[in-house]
Amino acid sequence: MISFASVGDCFITRNAPEEDSRVQLITHLLVKNDVRLANLEVCLNEGEIFPSAVSGGTWACAHPSVLGSLKKYGFNMLSWANNHTLDFLHSGLILTKAHLESSGIVHAGSGKNLAEASKPQYLDTANGRVALISCVTTAPPTWIAGDQRNDSLGRPGVNLIRIKTMFKVKKEDIKHLNKLTKELPINVKNELDIDHGFLPELPGGVLSFGDYQFVESRERSVLVTINDKDLDRIRRSIELAKHNSDYVIISLHAHEMEGNNNHEPAKFIIDLARSFINFGAQAVICHGPHLVRGIEIYQECPIFYSLGNFIYQPESVSFQPADVYEQFNLDNTHNLSDLFDKMTRNNSIGHYTIKEMWQSIIPIWKMKNGKLVDLKIYPLSLGYGLDKHQMGWPELSDDLTVLERIKKLSLDFETNIEIDANKGIVCANAYAFR
Repeated sequence: MISFASVGDCFITRNAPEEDSRVQLITHLLVKNDVRLANLEVCLNEGEIFPSAVSGGTWACAHPSVLGSLKKYGFNMLSWANNHTLDFLHSGLILTKAHLESSGIVHAGSGKNLAEASKPQYLDTANGRVALISCVTTAPPTWIAGDQRNDSLGRPGVNLIRIKTMFKVKKEDIKHLNKLTKELPINVKNELDIDHGFLPELPGGVLSFGDYQFVESRERSVLVTINDKDLDRIRRSIELAKHNSDYVIISLHAHEMEGNNNHEPAKFIIDLARSFINFGAQAVICHGPHLVRGIEIYQECPIFYSLGNFIYQPESVSFQPADVYEQFNLDNTHNLSDLFDKMTRNNSIGHYTIKEMWQSIIPIWKMKNGKLVDLKIYPLSLGYGLDKHQMGWPELSDDLTVLERIKKLSLDFETNIEIDANKGIVCANAYAFR
């Protein structure tokens, strides 16, 4: 028997309060388990680093001392393939990697080249050896780590699973788009790049319209395909990890939603998570959209489609680059408070106004012989309604709203959740706990 505990995103920019009962209660809950996993969603630095021209939304950075706070909670594994990993370019990634290695916490998902970023990392516990593979679908395509060659260095980056989106539209839509491409120079650059050999030709029947591609169909829909090469790389990582460990867990950072419903994962995420289990993983832990999504028990293994936030403190970043100030017509006379007020229209929009983003969960589960035998879920509150600087620290909660929400969302996966009197959730479906 081996026990696991996991949380979602740690956008941590401050050190945990000393002698705080909120920290102590969560630590007491976590440290009783063999594996304690979180997703690190900030870059770590204590000196001069250069911001990227693009970011994961906020340029996320923190002093490396925050790792001490994560260790205080008891975490012994961290994933760090996400949409903030290269907010400060390759130097930020290399510095973060050095601080993680000094901390002694097992970490996976990013590295100096693709082999390092996709490599399983291992934790030895009293009840078995556990491998962690960390990957991301939501990141700029240039952030993927590059392969090493005998005549070329690899490129620092993340273990990115690339996706391709194709829009299926009706015949009359294709005619209209074709007409627009003849009247507007929207495809000129792509056409020149194809003519000059910089881009491959489009497959037959595919229409390019700027950065988007369309194909004729009877009904309008969206087709998302997963890059075969990336999927095969993850498969090989899982097979390697299975050979060298008792359990393999996958951390997947994925924001993509089904349609316009952020509570539902995109269909390709469901397909991807199930593929990981079919390849031999025993758990898939997703995060990214900053709120919880449903739970599936697939082949007697848990898939958490999003664990939401564990620590969320974007207002405490120490700086943001000039680009974002200019975007909101601000200059060097303005500070971070001015910027966040402008971005949120004086706190009338944005994440701080969405209560669901400040409610999350800690799942704790046990497995035996590769199969799930017990799963309980504990609700968290991150201080919605408090002043901004007081929000963001997790606290075990008496509010069962988040449990009711995840119970409803999990029904789509035929997972039945029972809320017991002790606030934990006992989760089982028809075949999971025989």
